[in-house]
Amino acid sequence: MNQRLVTRYARYAALRTLIEKWLAEKREAIVKALEAGRECPNRGPYLLELSYGAKNVDWKREFREHLRANGWTDEWVEEKFAKIEAQPRERYPKLLSKINPGYRGKIVVRLP
Repeated sequence: MNQRLVTRYARYAALRTLIEKWLAEKREAIVKALEAGRECPNRGPYLLELSYGAKNVDWKREFREHLRANGWTDEWVEEKFAKIEAQPRERYPKLLSKINPGYRGKIVVRLP
């Protein structure tokens, strides 16, 4: 591992955050436009088509509702969930980027 690798990794992580934020903002605007009946421009190499898929299932919420619907009390359900959540879990490595306070150069991360 060297400084070049660390700097490159941190910059790409920051760039990914900017890209994900930009995509979320633009996605919302594009979806609204398509839902309003606007047509996708067709002079470029890509087209965007609106379709609808199922949202991800919140299994914890679904199971909680299932238990309550089958007669289990709220206290019992919450107690069981608390015991499950308190169990030790396998840990995995995460890399968190942070600014080096000892670095005197200019740090710039922007969309290309």
